[in-house]
Amino acid sequence: MNIEAKISSVILHVITFTTVSTACMPLNKNILSTTKTKPDNIATIIQDESLPVTKVVENNYLPTANSKNESSVTMTSTPKPFSDNTNPDTLQMIREMPIPENNLREVAMRLLGKSHIPLTVQGQLYDHQIDDQITFSATNLDTDEHFDVTAELVYRGPEVYFFAQTDLDVHKNMVSLETVMDNFETNIIPNVRKFFGREWSPGIDGDPRLYILYTSGLGNSAGGYYSSTDEYSKIAHQYSNEKEMFYINADTVDINDPYMGSILAHEFQHMVHWANDANEETWVNEGASVLAEMLNGFTPQVVDEAFASNPDLQLNAWSTSGGGADSIPHYGASFLFLNYFLDRFGDQATRALISHTDSGFGAMDQVFSKMNIIDANTGEPMTVMSFFADWLIANYIGDTSWSDGRYGYHNYPDAPLATSNKTMGCNSLSGKLTVHQYGADYIETLCDLPTLVSFTGSNQIGVANVRPHSDKFMFWSNRHDSSDTKLTKAFDLTTVTTATLNYWAWWSLEANYDYVYLLVSTDNGDTWQIIETPHSTDYNPSGNNLGWGYNDNSGKGQQPQWIQESVNLSEFTGQTILLRFEYITDAAINNPGFMLDDISIREIGYDEDFEDGDGGWQSNGWVRFDNTLPQSWSLQLVNQKSQEVTTVELTNGKAEFYIDVGTTIVVAATTPYTTELASYYIEIR
Repeated sequence: MNIEAKISSVILHVITFTTVSTACMPLNKNILSTTKTKPDNIATIIQDESLPVTKVVENNYLPTANSKNESSVTMTSTPKPFSDNTNPDTLQMIREMPIPENNLREVAMRLLGKSHIPLTVQGQLYDHQIDDQITFSATNLDTDEHFDVTAELVYRGPEVYFFAQTDLDVHKNMVSLETVMDNFETNIIPNVRKFFGREWSPGIDGDPRLYILYTSGLGNSAGGYYSSTDEYSKIAHQYSNEKEMFYINADTVDINDPYMGSILAHEFQHMVHWANDANEETWVNEGASVLAEMLNGFTPQVVDEAFASNPDLQLNAWSTSGGGADSIPHYGASFLFLNYFLDRFGDQATRALISHTDSGFGAMDQVFSKMNIIDANTGEPMTVMSFFADWLIANYIGDTSWSDGRYGYHNYPDAPLATSNKTMGCNSLSGKLTVHQYGADYIETLCDLPTLVSFTGSNQIGVANVRPHSDKFMFWSNRHDSSDTKLTKAFDLTTVTTATLNYWAWWSLEANYDYVYLLVSTDNGDTWQIIETPHSTDYNPSGNNLGWGYNDNSGKGQQPQWIQESVNLSEFTGQTILLRFEYITDAAINNPGFMLDDISIREIGYDEDFEDGDGGWQSNGWVRFDNTLPQSWSLQLVNQKSQEVTTVELTNGKAEFYIDVGTTIVVAATTPYTTELASYYIEIR
C-alpha cells in the first residue's frame, strides 16, 4: 500500500493540532501487551541520570535510556541579489527580543477589567463517585464551535477520572476500558513524568486526579485534544472546565481501539509540557508527544512515512490548517528530529531540551552549550545547524555503519528513508528551484561522468511576503505560540478637541484564535480599553477574542493587503493617553503576524514612518525592521559508493563543486523566523 493509500485508510484516526488545544495523531501500531508489565524498550530508554554532565563527547550515540509558572520546480526570474538595504543585525535583533508568554489570567484582569481572578479554584474540589454526572464544555475542532456535554463517571482510579457522554453505551466495553486505564495509570503516567516532567498538580482544581472526557462531536478529523484553557478559571476564559484534563473523540476512537493508549500518552505529554514550558513552539511540543508514544511502546506508523515521502517540509513550522491530512508529515518530521536528538545525546540531554524555558532551536543551542556537547567528527562544539545537517543525511541514508554511526537511528532502525524528490542528468536543472526553510531537496544525479556543478541560492528572504508600506522600515509583531507582544507610546492630547489616529496595517493571523488589538489607557496603563477599528472584528467562535481584534488576513483574500485605518480618538482629548498595539496568540499555530507603518495623529502634528528609528514606541516583543533576512543554506554531497558525506561551503549563496557518479546533492534553506520559500539554481558547468 502506498503512502497516500495508508493516509486515506487511517484519516479518521488523525488527531488535529488545534490552537485552543494541543492534540495528537495516534497513527501507531500498539505493541504493548495487555499485562501490567512495562514494555522492554521503556526499561532501556528511561533511566535515572542524576549526575550532572560537564562534557558530552559523542561516541556510540546510544541513549542511556512543580509548580506552575505564571515541491515542486517553478520557473520564474533569477534570484534577487543581496540587497544593500538589508539590515545585517535583523536576525540578531529578532533572536535577542524576549517574547512574553500569554497568561490568560493576567490578560483577562488587565484588558477585561476583571479585578481578581483566582489562580486556583480549590474550593470546588470534589470526590467523584461512579455514575456522578458533570457538564463539560468541549470544542468541535473542525468548526471551532463550543458545546456543552453531560457526562457520567464510568471509571475511577488512583490517578484518573474517566467520564463518558451519558448517551454513549460504554458499559459493554468496560473490560477494555479498565485495561487501558490500568496501563495508563500504571505505566504511561509514571513513564511520561519520569522522562518529560510533571503536570501542574494538584493544579487549578486542587485535585491530583486527571480528568478524561470521552465524547462525540469533536470533529470528523479529530481523535482527541488537550486544551490549556482548562488550566485557568472560567473568569479568565469562558470555556474553561477548570481541570487538568483532555478529551477523546467517541466518533473516531472506540473504547477498545488499539490507538487509545497512544492518544493518552500523547495528550498527557502536552499537559506536562504546558506546565514546564507553556509557550514552546508547536513542532517541538508535537514531536515530544509522538516521542512519548514511542517511549511507551507504540511505534510510529504513517506519520514518519508521510514525511519521508516528501522531505521538502519545514521542520520548525506546522500546517496552516492546523490538522487533518496536511499535518500528518509534520508529526513525522518533528518526531524523527527529536528522536534523532535522543538517539545521539541520550535522555538527560533530551529532558533538558524539552524542559528548557527557551523554545525551538534556541533551546537546543542552549542545551548544546550548557552541556558542552562536542561533535566527535570535528572536535568543535555542536550547533543546531550541524546537527540539523546530520539529521538530513540520517533520514536519507539510515545506516549507522557509515562514519561514526550518526547517519541512522540506533533506537529506530526501521525508520523510513527520505526519498529523492529531484533528479539531474548531465544537463542543468531547468528554471528556478524552491525549497522550504528547514526542509530538504534530495537531488539524485544520474550523469555517468564526473561533473562540475554550480549552485546559486537567494541571499535574502522576508519573514513574510510583504514590503513596508513606505520606504524601508516598519514594525512587526513577531510570531510565536502562546505569546503576548506589545507596542506602546504615550500621546499628549491635552491641547486638542478632536484627534484621529491613522495608520497602515498588514496582517496574517490564525483565523479564530490569534488577535491583535488597539488599546487606549488614560491612567498610565493601570486599565485599558479595547478600541473598535474599521477592520477589526468581534466574531468570537473560540472564546479567544477579547473584544474587537484584527484576525485572519487583511483584505480578506488569500494574500493579505495593506489596509489604511482611521480611528476617532476624540473621546480621549484633553488628556494624555497611552496607545498600544497588542498581539496575543494561543497555544499552537501562528501565521506571519502583524505589520504596522506610517502612523499619524495630524491634529497634534504627529507623523511617523519609522525610517529614522522607533519614533518613541516602546516594544515588548515587536521588532522594527526592513523585513530582509539573510538567506542561509546547507549544501551537502552524499556518495553512496564511497560512503562519504561532504559539506560544501558557500560564499554569498554561491558555490562550485565536482560530483562523482551516483552523488546525491542535499539542499536545505536554513533561515529562522520565516516560512517563506527559498529559491536556488543548479547548473552543470
